[in-house]
Amino acid sequence: MEAHMTDDRNPAVPDGDTAADGDRLPVHRYFDQVVAHLEDGDLNADLSVALHEIVETLSTYVLNNGGKPKAKLTLTLDIKLEGGTFEIKPSITKVVPAVPRGTAYLWSTAENLLTPVNPKQMQMFSGPRPVHPASQAPSERGDA
Repeated sequence: MEAHMTDDRNPAVPDGDTAADGDRLPVHRYFDQVVAHLEDGDLNADLSVALHEIVETLSTYVLNNGGKPKAKLTLTLDIKLEGGTFEIKPSITKVVPAVPRGTAYLWSTAENLLTPVNPKQMQMFSGPRPVHPASQAPSERGDA
Protein backbone atom coordinates (compact mmCIF):
# COMPACT_ATOMS: atom_id res chain seq x y z
CA MET A 1 0.00 0.00 0.00
CA GLU A 2 1.53 3.26 -1.09
CA ALA A 3 0.75 6.63 0.52
CA HIS A 4 0.12 9.54 -1.83
CA MET A 5 1.38 12.63 -0.03
CA THR A 6 3.58 15.64 -0.74
CA ASP A 7 6.07 17.91 1.06
CA ASP A 8 9.44 19.50 0.39
CA ARG A 9 11.52 16.45 1.49
CA ASN A 10 9.22 13.78 0.16
CA PRO A 11 6.80 14.44 -2.68
CA ALA A 12 4.59 11.66 -1.31
CA VAL A 13 3.65 13.58 1.90
CA PRO A 14 0.56 15.90 1.75
CA ASP A 15 0.44 19.41 3.14
CA GLY A 16 -1.85 18.28 5.98
CA ASP A 17 -5.53 18.15 6.80
CA THR A 18 -7.57 20.91 8.33
CA ALA A 19 -9.51 20.84 11.59
CA ALA A 20 -13.25 21.55 11.83
CA ASP A 21 -12.47 25.25 12.40
CA GLY A 22 -10.44 25.39 9.19
CA ASP A 23 -7.01 25.59 10.86
CA ARG A 24 -4.32 23.24 9.63
CA LEU A 25 -3.68 20.23 11.84
CA PRO A 26 -0.16 19.74 13.13
CA VAL A 27 1.14 16.49 11.69
CA HIS A 28 4.08 14.22 12.38
CA ARG A 29 5.57 13.55 8.98
CA TYR A 30 8.76 11.91 10.18
CA PHE A 31 9.56 9.14 12.62
CA ASP A 32 11.71 11.36 14.85
CA GLN A 33 8.71 13.69 15.31
CA VAL A 34 6.59 10.79 16.54
CA VAL A 35 9.31 9.60 18.94
CA ALA A 36 9.73 13.13 20.29
CA HIS A 37 5.97 13.30 20.92
CA LEU A 38 5.65 9.95 22.72
CA GLU A 39 5.52 10.19 26.53
CA ASP A 40 5.86 13.98 26.23
CA GLY A 41 9.49 13.60 25.17
CA ASP A 42 10.44 11.25 28.01
CA LEU A 43 10.83 8.33 25.59
CA ASN A 44 13.39 10.27 23.57
CA ALA A 45 15.24 11.18 26.78
CA ASP A 46 15.16 7.55 27.98
CA LEU A 47 16.53 6.33 24.64
CA SER A 48 19.35 8.88 24.89
CA VAL A 49 20.21 7.71 28.42
CA ALA A 50 20.12 4.05 27.33
CA LEU A 51 22.45 4.79 24.39
CA HIS A 52 24.86 6.63 26.71
CA GLU A 53 24.82 3.68 29.15
CA ILE A 54 25.61 1.27 26.31
CA VAL A 55 28.55 3.38 25.15
CA GLU A 56 29.85 3.59 28.72
CA THR A 57 29.38 -0.14 29.36
CA LEU A 58 31.14 -1.19 26.14
CA SER A 59 34.02 1.23 26.74
CA THR A 60 34.50 -0.06 30.29
CA TYR A 61 34.24 -3.66 29.11
CA VAL A 62 37.05 -3.16 26.56
CA LEU A 63 39.28 -1.47 29.15
CA ASN A 64 38.79 -4.31 31.65
CA ASN A 65 38.47 -7.35 29.38
CA GLY A 66 39.50 -6.43 25.83
CA GLY A 67 37.70 -7.96 22.92
CA LYS A 68 34.92 -6.63 20.73
CA PRO A 69 31.80 -6.46 22.92
CA LYS A 70 28.37 -5.93 21.39
CA ALA A 71 25.16 -4.41 22.68
CA LYS A 72 21.64 -3.94 21.40
CA LEU A 73 19.11 -1.15 21.91
CA THR A 74 15.60 -1.94 20.71
CA LEU A 75 12.61 0.37 20.52
CA THR A 76 9.31 -1.44 20.12
CA LEU A 77 6.11 0.41 19.31
CA ASP A 78 2.88 -1.49 19.93
CA ILE A 79 0.33 0.31 17.76
CA LYS A 80 -3.41 -0.22 18.00
CA LEU A 81 -6.18 1.53 16.06
CA GLU A 82 -9.48 1.78 17.89
CA GLY A 83 -12.37 4.09 17.01
CA GLY A 84 -10.20 6.27 14.75
CA THR A 85 -7.53 6.82 17.44
CA PHE A 86 -4.06 5.32 17.32
CA GLU A 87 -2.75 4.06 20.64
CA ILE A 88 1.05 3.79 20.65
CA LYS A 89 2.78 2.06 23.57
CA PRO A 90 6.58 2.17 23.38
CA SER A 91 9.03 -0.11 25.16
CA ILE A 92 12.82 -0.05 25.29
CA THR A 93 15.03 -3.13 25.58
CA LYS A 94 18.77 -2.82 26.23
CA VAL A 95 21.15 -5.77 26.04
CA VAL A 96 24.78 -5.36 27.12
CA PRO A 97 27.52 -7.97 27.47
CA ALA A 98 27.79 -9.74 30.81
CA VAL A 99 30.93 -8.99 32.78
CA PRO A 100 33.12 -12.10 33.01
CA ARG A 101 33.15 -13.51 36.54
CA GLY A 102 35.76 -15.63 38.27
CA THR A 103 35.33 -19.31 39.03
CA ALA A 104 35.38 -20.88 42.48
CA TYR A 105 35.88 -24.56 43.23
CA LEU A 106 34.19 -25.92 46.36
CA TRP A 107 33.25 -29.31 47.72
CA SER A 108 30.20 -30.48 49.62
CA THR A 109 30.24 -31.92 53.12
CA ALA A 110 28.16 -34.80 54.44
CA GLU A 111 25.71 -32.14 55.69
CA ASN A 112 25.43 -30.72 52.14
CA LEU A 113 27.29 -27.52 53.00
CA LEU A 114 30.06 -26.04 50.85
CA THR A 115 33.70 -26.02 51.89
CA PRO A 116 36.87 -24.75 50.18
CA VAL A 117 38.72 -27.85 51.43
CA ASN A 118 38.32 -31.24 49.78
CA PRO A 119 36.98 -33.47 52.58
CA LYS A 120 38.54 -36.55 50.94
CA GLN A 121 42.06 -35.19 51.32
CA MET A 122 44.22 -35.38 54.40
CA GLN A 123 44.67 -32.07 56.26
CA MET A 124 48.35 -31.15 56.16
CA PHE A 125 47.91 -27.81 57.84
CA SER A 126 45.80 -26.59 60.75
CA GLY A 127 43.55 -24.66 58.36
CA PRO A 128 43.69 -21.52 56.32
CA ARG A 129 46.21 -18.93 57.43
CA PRO A 130 44.70 -15.79 58.94
CA VAL A 131 44.68 -12.72 56.74
CA HIS A 132 46.30 -9.65 58.25
CA PRO A 133 46.28 -6.10 56.96
CA ALA A 134 49.07 -5.53 54.45
CA SER A 135 50.13 -2.42 56.37
CA GLN A 136 51.57 -4.55 59.21
CA ALA A 137 55.19 -5.56 58.97
CA PRO A 138 55.86 -9.33 58.93
CA SER A 139 57.26 -9.19 62.49
CA GLU A 140 54.05 -7.51 63.75
CA ARG A 141 51.95 -10.23 62.11
CA GLY A 142 53.99 -13.00 63.64
CA ASP A 143 55.60 -13.88 60.29
CA ALA A 144 59.33 -14.22 60.53
